[in-house]
Amino acid sequence: PVQAAEFVRRETAALRHASAVIATSETTKRLLVADFGVPAEKITVAEPGVDPAERAAGSGGETVELLAVGSLVPRKGYDVLIAALAGLADKPWRLTIVGADDRAPATTAALKEQIAAAGLSERIRLAGALGQPELDATYAKADLFVMPSLFEGYGMVLTEALARGLPILCTTGGAAAETAPDGAALKVPPGDVTALRAGLARLLDDGQERSQRSAAAWQAAGTLPRWRWTATIVADVCARVSP
Repeated sequence: PVQAAEFVRRETAALRHASAVIATSETTKRLLVADFGVPAEKITVAEPGVDPAERAAGSGGETVELLAVGSLVPRKGYDVLIAALAGLADKPWRLTIVGADDRAPATTAALKEQIAAAGLSERIRLAGALGQPELDATYAKADLFVMPSLFEGYGMVLTEALARGLPILCTTGGAAAETAPDGAALKVPPGDVTALRAGLARLLDDGQERSQRSAAAWQAAGTLPRWRWTATIVADVCARVSP
């Protein structure tokens, strides 16, 4: 808490010197106004873009392939996800977590220990960072996208999952609640093992619900912002504040 308070103090001080602020979501904009004292008129929202992608075909098997994408850092809540899955060992699933494993070495080590202690080493794969072709292939064979983050300023991986028509289970941490449409995503409170386990059990058991949420995700894919739109917004802000 002491370190967190110091970070807020420094960020608030730095933001006072900004001629303009670009936020990645309306949620982050509201946070900047409420907690950091940034005047709303100084803030422009430029949601990150997402590239068009082919719709995921899925695994085609009885075992549900779960996919999570994001660096192995405490904020991503992977320990919560592993704890939730530990109570669902009787169900047919496998989990792949894609993301850099060198950002927080202590977290990576703790996750490996947690997986081993739960007896899930054969069912949970920490894939590390992947190149784009490998990442695309991993998305293509996934059946359900899972994001257990404690907080997201936007949640780019959610839009990447939507772009591939994947059904989603995510938390309501930060902007994640707004980034993924309700029809495409089942949402649970962040940090809640019981709620996450219940959501996983529901979607693992109900292939029809996964299909319905997949259809909603694929429909939403056509409305996602593209990088050209994002770049245009950012460029306009830069042009206004340039001397």
